[in-house]
Amino acid sequence: MAAKLLEKIYRELNGIGVVQTHAEFCTQWLGRSVGYIRTLRFCAQQPSIDVLAVLSNRLRYYEKQYASKDGNANKAAARHFEALAQQCDDDIAERSSTVWIERAKAAV
Repeated sequence: MAAKLLEKIYRELNGIGVVQTHAEFCTQWLGRSVGYIRTLRFCAQQPSIDVLAVLSNRLRYYEKQYASKDGNANKAAARHFEALAQQCDDDIAERSSTVWIERAKAAV
């Protein structure tokens, strides 16, 4: 799920002109190498929770930047960034709870 989430967020940010390429998204928004998403797809893996946390943090940074400016377009942009960050946070919460619940079941 999370790999698809990264692709979705990339497409949305690309669509509004915030990022131009996957390489830019991977390095500047995820803090990873230029081929990070390509590697995830090739290896059929999920991004780390760390990557999702970094992305969420950056999205929330821009949410605050736009929210502090006047104008309906800025407020709409802030809400858009907040919604994307919330999707990251929801995925982090879901994946994190799966880890501890599975460990708790195994310990019983």
